[in-house]
Amino acid sequence: MITTGPFDNETMNSMPVPFPTRHQTSLAWVILALLLGGGGLAWAERPPLPLHLPVDCVPGATCFIQNHLDHDPGPLAVDYRHGSLTYDGHKGTDFRVRTFRDMRAGVAVLATADGVVKAVREGMPDGPASGVVDEKAIGERLAGNSVLIDHGAGWESQYGHLLAGSVAVTPGQTVRAGDRLGLIGQSGLAQFPHVHFEVRYNGLPIDPFDARDPERPDVPGEVLWQPEIRPTLTYHHAGELSSGFSPVIPDATLVADPADAPFNPRERALIFWVHFFGARRGDTETIRLLDPQGHVLAEQRDQAVKHQARTIRYLGRPRPNALSAWPAGTYTGEFILERAGFVEPLIRLSKQLTIP
Repeated sequence: MITTGPFDNETMNSMPVPFPTRHQTSLAWVILALLLGGGGLAWAERPPLPLHLPVDCVPGATCFIQNHLDHDPGPLAVDYRHGSLTYDGHKGTDFRVRTFRDMRAGVAVLATADGVVKAVREGMPDGPASGVVDEKAIGERLAGNSVLIDHGAGWESQYGHLLAGSVAVTPGQTVRAGDRLGLIGQSGLAQFPHVHFEVRYNGLPIDPFDARDPERPDVPGEVLWQPEIRPTLTYHHAGELSSGFSPVIPDATLVADPADAPFNPRERALIFWVHFFGARRGDTETIRLLDPQGHVLAEQRDQAVKHQARTIRYLGRPRPNALSAWPAGTYTGEFILERAGFVEPLIRLSKQLTIP
């Protein structure tokens, strides 16, 4: 039996010079604590509310939030829902598309509020589907192709990892909420196609989902998104990114940019795979492969041993030596991700492959 194989690939999306560095100092948190107060934000002037979506896609359907802002000022990483959809020092929100195919189709990155373009970076290439990047070549330009917008009164927003050649604005240009800034890409230090969206007040990162005093983490903060789009920004604990069938063990390149080629019935192996985000330690993962008659060809049930940003699971069977080709019919791959405390599975999917 072909077994499963996970991988950990978390993007370090820090902002480049002249923006703040990867981790905020303890002094910065003290300053931020002085700026915030009570159950909400005590801004000197109101923020650029309400914020529009920074992407022209449907969160939870055609795009997903891979990482939220890290609310823990120490070495741990906790998102605003006390979940694991973040990593240590992450200062923004990562809106990702599922695959390279979606990136190539073009997903617009949009200004979330009115302002003036303060800085632009363009000309950096997009990374490969494997997610392996040359960090030395990137240097301090971690956010890749980027746009920084000044909203006034100390408020800024930044949009990073834009597609090479897609930046559509110039420094000094006035933009309105909803104006196109570029396209989702994978430039800079990025391991999957997405836009790193960051809101800052006086240079300090603010979470638009829960802008709160970090010294009082149990006190709810404000939500900075437009009320009408908040239902589309429902927190997704986990989700499928891609899935399919293959004659070979899937790697990061295959799942990020799956091919449309038909399955050859004479292949020596039939493998069902799924690529998903949001696995947490203790989750139960069930994967199975069924033949055209509904009989189980292979099945595996495991518990996740650690939190993972993204995971590949796969399961398959070799073609029986007595057969020169896989029998014709529709094969089914199934995957279920369950978590303690949830009545329904976080992921339940079924995928079919028809062999003529």
